[in-house]
Amino acid sequence: MDSATDWTRTPFTPDLVRGALDLERTGQGLLPHRLPARARAQCADEQLAMAEAQPAGVRLVFRTRATVVELDTLRTTTAYEGVPPGPDGLYDLLVDGRLAGQASVSGGNARTMGMAEGIAEERPGPVGTVRFTGLPDRQKDVEIWLPYNEMTRLVALRTAPPSNRCRTGGARSGCITAVRSVRGRSPRAPARRGRYWPPRWAGWS
Repeated sequence: MDSATDWTRTPFTPDLVRGALDLERTGQGLLPHRLPARARAQCADEQLAMAEAQPAGVRLVFRTRATVVELDTLRTTTAYEGVPPGPDGLYDLLVDGRLAGQASVSGGNARTMGMAEGIAEERPGPVGTVRFTGLPDRQKDVEIWLPYNEMTRLVALRTAPPSNRCRTGGARSGCITAVRSVRGRSPRAPARRGRYWPPRWAGWS
């Protein structure tokens, strides 16, 4: 984050995070789940836990006039012994329903799975930042789709330029307001990579 820039920071609320069936507050950030807590409690399988915490179909949806958006996340990547690591996950930026940018985040936790014994070892890593610049200077609907192949904890959301105060029912400068979905659906999703897209139980909302 550029310390010379004044940022507006927005907390993560249920109306901001779409597509998750549960939002778990952890000591390292907000963790979206694609299965509710009652379903997760019925199965202790580590592979299932890893898959349902990879946020395919989960996105941030808001309205703003900001021209710069930064999202701090703590990712957890998974690799298997003897197998080349997969590509970094991509964050898709949509502006008024159209794909406007893609980016990856660095750092994060690295989990290595043993092929024979099935035991995972995890190496902790730092929080990373995905940054989108050059957004149009007008009121617009913004969506940030999270990677489908990385467990992602949401740490902080910032926008610039900043605003002094948000007006009721609208937004000025970098303020964020929630966008209501129409009949529970948002605009058409961008094309994603991977044979698990879209999952049938991703928790669309």
